[in-house]
Amino acid sequence: MSDAVDVADELRRLMALGAGASLDDPGFDRLARAVFARQYEGCEPYRKFCERRGKTPATISLWREIPAVPTQAFKELD
Repeated sequence: MSDAVDVADELRRLMALGAGASLDDPGFDRLARAVFARQYEGCEPYRKFCERRGKTPATISLWREIPAVPTQAFKELD
């Protein structure tokens, strides 16, 4: 997956398969890291959050390293 359109298309394709669809571990990792890269580039508050934790698309090697946003952030930030 090389660009944002590919990420969006892949997500739509996967969602169209329904809740019972499975994705192998390497496929999930690839997709999760592509989504992370898109969010990192497109959302400055999230990018700053990640940078404070030393996590960028270039520094993570597995999806488990992607910083999760605390739910409180959705209550406090626009």
